[in-house]
Amino acid sequence: MILRSLVRQLAWAEDGESLAFPVSYFYQKHSKDRLEDARLSIEEASALLTRLICLSNETTIIIDAMDECAHPYDLFRSLRTVMAGAKERLRLLVTGRSHVDVSNILTDCTKITLESHDVSADILYYVKNEIKEGPRQLLEKKKPDLEDRLIEILCARAQGMFRWVELQLAIFLDEDDPLLLPESVEDRLDQLHKEVGLPDLKAVYSEIYERNSRKSVRDRDHATKCYRLILCSEIPMRGCELAKAIALNVDGSWNPSIDEGYVRKICSNFLIIVGDDHVRFAHLSVIEYLKGDDFLGHFSNEQSHIQAAEVCLLFIHHHIHTVADETCEGFPKYALYHWPYHCQQVSVECRKKGSLKKLLQNYMWMPYGNKQFRKWSDIMLASRNPLLERDNCYQIWTYGHRKAVDWRTKLCVCVSWPNIPFFTACAFGLEEIVGKYLLDLPDILLHDDIRNVDDMSGLMIAAMYGHISTIQTLLVYGADVNACDQRGANTALDLALASGHKTAAKLLEDAGGKLGVRVGKLGAAAPSHRPDLVHMAHDDLPEENPPCLGFSTTLLAGYVRIKSVDGVRYLLKCELSGPEMVAQHEGGLSSLSEALYAGSLEIVKGFMECVNVDNIEKLRTKESIEFIELLRLLKQADDTKLLALCEAFRADNNLRKEGVTYVQQCLGAGESGTRRTDDHKTSHERPITIRRVATSLWVLLGRFLLGADIAPLMICLLIDSIPPGYI
Repeated sequence: MILRSLVRQLAWAEDGESLAFPVSYFYQKHSKDRLEDARLSIEEASALLTRLICLSNETTIIIDAMDECAHPYDLFRSLRTVMAGAKERLRLLVTGRSHVDVSNILTDCTKITLESHDVSADILYYVKNEIKEGPRQLLEKKKPDLEDRLIEILCARAQGMFRWVELQLAIFLDEDDPLLLPESVEDRLDQLHKEVGLPDLKAVYSEIYERNSRKSVRDRDHATKCYRLILCSEIPMRGCELAKAIALNVDGSWNPSIDEGYVRKICSNFLIIVGDDHVRFAHLSVIEYLKGDDFLGHFSNEQSHIQAAEVCLLFIHHHIHTVADETCEGFPKYALYHWPYHCQQVSVECRKKGSLKKLLQNYMWMPYGNKQFRKWSDIMLASRNPLLERDNCYQIWTYGHRKAVDWRTKLCVCVSWPNIPFFTACAFGLEEIVGKYLLDLPDILLHDDIRNVDDMSGLMIAAMYGHISTIQTLLVYGADVNACDQRGANTALDLALASGHKTAAKLLEDAGGKLGVRVGKLGAAAPSHRPDLVHMAHDDLPEENPPCLGFSTTLLAGYVRIKSVDGVRYLLKCELSGPEMVAQHEGGLSSLSEALYAGSLEIVKGFMECVNVDNIEKLRTKESIEFIELLRLLKQADDTKLLALCEAFRADNNLRKEGVTYVQQCLGAGESGTRRTDDHKTSHERPITIRRVATSLWVLLGRFLLGADIAPLMICLLIDSIPPGYI
């Protein structure tokens, strides 16, 4: 896990927007024979980490608390392999307790050994302050000798573990369930004094878990709900929201006795409320304890999401009529906006049984949903405008694509008229509900006129979010794989590629899926920022670009669009053919021009350093001449001017209209550039002069044929409609 984490942190290229080439190459090589959720082996992670470190002059890795690693010596041996491959480019700093010896394996590593006495003074200060001066009291401060003994034993047993000390103090100084007798305190102190070895944090958690809920089974059930909700909540929950969720009974009634104070008591030392009243776990070790073997999956991700989905759907089923509009706050807002996410995280098998199945049946299995679903859809429709703020929900891509970036986008595509749960099921991958609708209403739902408010079919929505099972279900029932939106720009395959779902794209392509008429496959794949998808698009393209596609099909253009510096440099060093190098795509832009206009300084410098001008000069085409002229101008500029130029184009897209002329003005063209400009002006004046003579002759002829009044106007309009280069 640590090695994979290090690879993940170093996986990005210098531009911060694309993957480093070793990562993209590894993915491309192995993606066809692996599952999408497959993990790197230790050997693969070590090799990939070595290649990533070699991309830079120096990398520093700091690993803290090495003694808490489950298999530290296996990790040491892997790091030794990485250090040997990276040679002097890697600096490694490791901290840990002395019982884990690193020096025999990592001889060139700097190690800081933490002994218990290094933090014993801090622990002593903390314990004294809590017992002697804190608000909590031991036996109402009537036994100072027991207080001194408690301080002595806790400091002696702590061995540097602050969390263990904190939990022991919580038991000894518990205000809600205090130790009432001196004998009880002495018995517990004797027990601590007899213990040997490292403090057992798990045993203390078990004791506190029992103490928090031993008075009532209901308390334990409520605490379980709290832990599950915080484990899986999509956004931070406030204390009042959590209390409101727990207070909702199965029959829809509210328990007035449950409030924020009650939640604090039943979850003491497990949950804390911080900052803006947000609830979080008191320590990472709490999560490790709850997900441990003792609870047998009671707090697994799936069980947590089942709990959250049931609570949200219970509120909607019984209380959505109390919600006036989309401006609601607190737990009602959380339930309205997040119930589909929690349902999506639950497996199909678990959605088909228990109380969650019953809630989903009542809510979504009617042809047009029940009245609660219709009310929810109306609220989503009313909230559609604020949800669709462009900065938050959709990134509008330069080439007409959009990509979903958070949960609010899915809520937007759920909206339809009339209100049909079918689109919500497609957006969140609830394939059993999709299958139910297709079985009952195939003629209606597969009809091309049934769309959401964004003019998207169910298959397009499922492809946009990569729900493989839902896509397969729709295809089995005969969904049109090539249905597109009103503009004809996006099909299901377009949306799958743009959203980065390779498996979904392959599935649609095998089913006969095609791209919209306005984009090529590279144009569809580039917004995903996935080099492997760009490769996939390039490898499957026909030899000739269909005339209806206005986008370049070169792999170089694809890497420029996703701003992959490593990918562009790799292709340029492979000495691409001249036509592929200077090929122009949308708006007559070459890959170099697009990199410049996008403000990608590193890619522009890659062209300047790697392009072989001799190969391009042999072409003697208009595109090659423009490419060489632009490259010559850029090479004359220093880094400061190039950076200013890129920033100017990045800030103002209208500068593209000026093209090379603006570059000449910014960088100051040399003599040859000035001479070409003068020649261009001279050649441009001649057509204008001929144009004026032709206009005069046509006016005279028009007066003779059509009359003196209307002829001049008609002839001038005719001449002005002809481009200057044609006469």
